[in-house]
Amino acid sequence: MSFIKTRTFILGVVYTILLAVLIHRLFQLQIINGEDYLNTFTYRIQKDTEIESPRGTIYDCNGVPLAYNKLSNAITIEDSTLLTDNQTRNTMIAKLIGFIESTGNTLNYDIPLEMDASGTLSFNAGENTVLRFKKDVYSSEKLTDEQTNATAEDVYAYMRGKKLFNLDESYSKEEALKILSVRFDLWMKRYEKYLSITVANDVNDQLVAAVKENAEDLPGVSVEQSYTRVYEDSKYFSNITGYIGSISEDELAQYKEEGNDSYSLNDQIGKTGVESYFESKLKGTKGSQKLYVNSLGSVLEVAKKEDPIPGEDVYLSIDADLQKKAYDMLEERIAGILLTYMSDTTTNTGSDIMIPIKEYYYALIDNNVISLSHLSADDADDREKSFWKDYKNYESSIASSLGSKMDTALGELDDEYKDYLLMTYS
Repeated sequence: MSFIKTRTFILGVVYTILLAVLIHRLFQLQIINGEDYLNTFTYRIQKDTEIESPRGTIYDCNGVPLAYNKLSNAITIEDSTLLTDNQTRNTMIAKLIGFIESTGNTLNYDIPLEMDASGTLSFNAGENTVLRFKKDVYSSEKLTDEQTNATAEDVYAYMRGKKLFNLDESYSKEEALKILSVRFDLWMKRYEKYLSITVANDVNDQLVAAVKENAEDLPGVSVEQSYTRVYEDSKYFSNITGYIGSISEDELAQYKEEGNDSYSLNDQIGKTGVESYFESKLKGTKGSQKLYVNSLGSVLEVAKKEDPIPGEDVYLSIDADLQKKAYDMLEERIAGILLTYMSDTTTNTGSDIMIPIKEYYYALIDNNVISLSHLSADDADDREKSFWKDYKNYESSIASSLGSKMDTALGELDDEYKDYLLMTYS
């Protein structure tokens, strides 16, 4: 009886009872109710996101809106833990791009690489932007000579290769560039994986439905509401209002140097005109929210939310109606002058008044009144396609004849070939 009264025995009994209770509870949770708990289990992921602030409206002196926001849908993507290797990431992004393009929407393509009709790649940005791009691709602030002098083809091959995104040969060059653009934007946020990137803006309902219906095959992809900037009668006011565009890495770095950390690579900023000059007033302040989502990205709970502060409106001193009337009158007057003094010859006649027709075409193309990209587009009409065909044939004939004229003295060439050769040398 004395043994029963010892502390060791009492503690042993207590531990035995506790162990029995624990085993019973585990049996109940895993064996009896295990299937029910499994069916009701929801995988919860915490997600901190920014809420875009509506940009301020630009008005004329009478309160007529010249630039305003339209609420629209955008497709965003973030790095998902369900995609564990390059192959699964590339396959998913290729599928998403297929949905975007098959529903008549446009992919946001942000890398400074472009491909011409012959399949040749080139850089389509300034020297500083290309240099910054190379530093990001090669993950080095101090590039080697080989990396500094890398061509567009070299950078493309590196990005497509095993050292970076490892795209297999099943993708064409055009398809690969689009996938690389999305992969690169995601890769630039590899240290902030909770931040998403926007891959398509102002999308239609068909794409929204396709993304939602295929959510299981598109982990990390979401439909978000965003603002699309609308410019009223832009023909008349674009030189005044300017426009917004995606912030560049150089612009982002400049803002950070100035102590402004409110911008990210996913933001739109004023590029020219009033949009640029009054950027600090128009942009507003972003909001934020803490969400819990499941593995498919569906929101389960909004734990915390801070609403954005809209940007300030800007009122200009111009009168929209007066501006349009003045523009139309000036356009009509200039058109009359051009028609009066236009010559149907292709070379300068020596006259101080008549202007050769080629000078008109040069000015129209140089100022993008005639868009060469539109002439070559699939939706160009028959007349535009005919003009584009003649233009390309003439371009080809000039290119083939330039080689034979390289050894000719500049003074012996006509004015047209002088211009071509001087442009080539410079």
